[in-house]
Amino acid sequence: MKTIHFHDKELWRILAKDNLKELEKELPVKITMRKGNKEASFTIGGRDALYEYIASRVLEAIASGFDFDTAILLKEEDVVFKEVQLKNYVHGSRLSVIKGRIVGAQGKSKRVIQQLSECSISLCDNKMGIIGRAENVEIASKAIESLLRGAKHANVFKALEESRTHLKELDEEDILSSLRK
Repeated sequence: MKTIHFHDKELWRILAKDNLKELEKELPVKITMRKGNKEASFTIGGRDALYEYIASRVLEAIASGFDFDTAILLKEEDVVFKEVQLKNYVHGSRLSVIKGRIVGAQGKSKRVIQQLSECSISLCDNKMGIIGRAENVEIASKAIESLLRGAKHANVFKALEESRTHLKELDEEDILSSLRK
């Protein structure tokens, strides 16, 4: 049995659109909620600790701003969720500036990073979440960290394209080597 806690401002995201019922349908777990003054705790029970862990990660992803359909991808073996506290990179008054660097004009930077890394990115409050295959999440994370450190967008996008090309070459090599066996 696993228990996780969320603040009130994260709670509405989890409870919206019957997310708990949907999660219980997707995974063999039972989720119970206990609400306090400024937070709620969710106890996740099931026959398998792995499903409990996956359910907790799905709830954390939803609390970070992802919709259910994206968060439930975490039940796939090669999909991971990474959360980055933006406060670790800047003091409070500059938080909107670094969010703006990640999002870009009309959302272009975020969209390009998502396309090139094949990941989903969510910015919510003072944190950012990334969901995708482990190697792609690492690439997206490095790109965003470069932006947070002040790198030029064009340089970050070029590095992303090179990383994507390298990953595709590795995937092709894996496919060819498995065919040779």
